[in-house]
Amino acid sequence: MDSADPSRVVRTSPPDPEAPPRRPLTPDEPLRLWIGGDSLAGALGISLGRITADTGVVQPQYDSRPSSGLTSPGFFNWPRHAAQEMARLDPEVVVFIVGANDAGVVQPQPEGPDGRAAWVAGYAERVGEMMDLFVGGEGEDARSVYWIGPPIMGRSSMASQVRQLGEVMAEEASKRPSVVYVDAYTLFADANGNYAASLPDSDGKVVRMRDGDGVHFTTSGGQHLAEVVFGALDTEWRITEQAVFGAPKEVWETRGSSRLPGSSSSSGSGSGSGSGSGSAGTTTTVPTETTDTTDATAPATTTSAPAATSSTTPPTTAAPTSTTTPPSSSTTAAASTTTIPPSPTTTAPGGG
Repeated sequence: MDSADPSRVVRTSPPDPEAPPRRPLTPDEPLRLWIGGDSLAGALGISLGRITADTGVVQPQYDSRPSSGLTSPGFFNWPRHAAQEMARLDPEVVVFIVGANDAGVVQPQPEGPDGRAAWVAGYAERVGEMMDLFVGGEGEDARSVYWIGPPIMGRSSMASQVRQLGEVMAEEASKRPSVVYVDAYTLFADANGNYAASLPDSDGKVVRMRDGDGVHFTTSGGQHLAEVVFGALDTEWRITEQAVFGAPKEVWETRGSSRLPGSSSSSGSGSGSGSGSGSAGTTTTVPTETTDTTDATAPATTTSAPAATSSTTPPTTAAPTSTTTPPSSSTTAAASTTTIPPSPTTTAPGGG
């Protein structure tokens, strides 16, 4: 399967292939790309960051917050944090993935007046709020937003929950021309629609793409998703045709973000990125204003992360320990990864 398979990307307003790029991209005026979300954004941020940075005309920055979601603002307040980062960084493109830690909100009962489960309306409102915050404006002032639904999970009950979350996300995206929905659920399912830890990569080689916990991506899994997202970005922004290879940008990581990709390297059936090796770069931290991104007044939810001293199992997307440095996604000079100080935030309780 082509990793840029358009069936995984749902656009309300497909770009005109004959239209000129939205603006010229150059090393001095690169596309400003922000990648954020829960711990799954760690693997995605590193892989997509390196793919885009190696073009020389994209400046990526990623911000991965393990155990976070939209239903637990008392743990990490995404609307508040994202509003600060959009104002501070003013990205032109936003790529965002959450949902794994929101699975507990999915309950079959009670039903609302429209016959749908009562949780749907509340979650749709949270998703819509985030999408509108990311889009930011109208017309030429609107950001391009690539909203990634949660991938299929190893545990069947959780797989059903995140599938329903993805349906809500896709519906909200369809109401907004500037939001593109990326269906990671089917991307990481096998031909029968079931969970598969190993899948063919873009070269047709079967590699392990999911970690042993059935939630996180391996390095190859992060690369697999990144290639699909890059294909969509390239269609809209004509990145490849404007690329200046050999002069890669750094990949910036917001301070406070998870340093690890939230996954282990592939093993057994394959490893690596599947699209070239290249040397790994250093990591740099980018500063942000000091802000408390937790919400002390928010009610407790079933998806709130436990305190560090709690004996309960931490939220599902806490990143497991990894000793593998993800390979570069380009056969040209490899982009380095820079950790950028984020809007310093309060430390979330128990987050992995």
